[in-house]
Amino acid sequence: PRTRLRARPSSSHPSGPLQPFHPLSAIHNKIRSFGFAPCSLPGAPAAPGVSPAMSAAPPPGVSDLGGASSSSGGGMRRRPVHAHYDWHVTEGDGGDEDEYGDDCAVFEDEQPTKFQEYMGIFLDYVFWILLAYCAVNALLFVGEKLGIISPQYDDWNPARWFHHDAHGLQKELFKNATSSSATAVQFTGLKKWIEGGPGGWVSTKLVMNDYLSEKGRYDRRLEVTEAVEKDEILVKLPLSHVLSAEFCQQDLTDQTIRQVVEMQRRSVEHVDIAPWTWITLYMLGHSKKEHGGGGSALRFDTLLRSEYVDAALSYIPLFWDDDSLHWLNGTDLLNVHVLEVHAAIETEYHKLIYLVPSIEQSIPVIEFKKWAMVVMSRGETVELPDRDNKSKTSPQL
Repeated sequence: PRTRLRARPSSSHPSGPLQPFHPLSAIHNKIRSFGFAPCSLPGAPAAPGVSPAMSAAPPPGVSDLGGASSSSGGGMRRRPVHAHYDWHVTEGDGGDEDEYGDDCAVFEDEQPTKFQEYMGIFLDYVFWILLAYCAVNALLFVGEKLGIISPQYDDWNPARWFHHDAHGLQKELFKNATSSSATAVQFTGLKKWIEGGPGGWVSTKLVMNDYLSEKGRYDRRLEVTEAVEKDEILVKLPLSHVLSAEFCQQDLTDQTIRQVVEMQRRSVEHVDIAPWTWITLYMLGHSKKEHGGGGSALRFDTLLRSEYVDAALSYIPLFWDDDSLHWLNGTDLLNVHVLEVHAAIETEYHKLIYLVPSIEQSIPVIEFKKWAMVVMSRGETVELPDRDNKSKTSPQL
């Protein structure tokens, strides 16, 4: 509804109700305030509160107030009085619409500019694109958790290896071990190697047997033939036969270890090598050497054949084929653990290449991974004599 401004007289004003305003009436009032009688103008209304008959000039000697003239013959001048108005806002009634018509609009809607229109369209596109992006991510997350979608890693693919017939290899090893006394001969050689060191000893209660599980996995297990008391010692292994990280790092007979130690010392940037990396380099170097008779034939690496290593590693998820890894889709073992181990091994491998670039040709990354997993899956942290202070011990791998 439209609003109209109307003037209402103040209740405290002494002059009583006011008449409708007219410009000519205001001129008459002004002339009258100076003692003159205004002439009658065509179309002009009478002065407020005065009839047309009284609008003529008063008789001589009579003032505008109706009293006798003063003795001085002068007339009394009326002092103008200011009109006081109180303005009130009231709603328009039906007559105003008829008077002004429907075309009279007090407020009009502001039309948006072209910039505002284009900006609104752009923000709409951004909103719907973000909404669709969030919905697609939510569907992918649910699909991976349910195992429906296989996660893809396009940014980084680790170097992988897996045996083409792991079960066949396991059965072949078991057949060869049971058809002859190969396991007993190898265990006898292992006992001689241990007892050849200072203080080395192996209990006669220990034997090694071959097993093939129902799923075709070949295992060689250490067992006892007699009852064993609590805290009974079965093996005493000399410290010279323990492959600790510090021991392997100090073995300068291997050319690769010697080069890595030398370049690490010369490097401007400090390159930190993991403890298991030193043991891996030691086992890699000595497993490739040719062994003759005598004392060298009793070393541990003569008992580590490549087929046994491959057979043992074929059951580690790091060396599974795609069909076996499919059973781990959506699990933390595949998404976190397996990839983290791949990344850790390849990071150490690239550190070695950074120090000694020739390692890339002499030691393939797959070979390094295989022996690194042998160390990481079978390593133990034990208290060994400290390198700087032999009277103290420190935890070492």
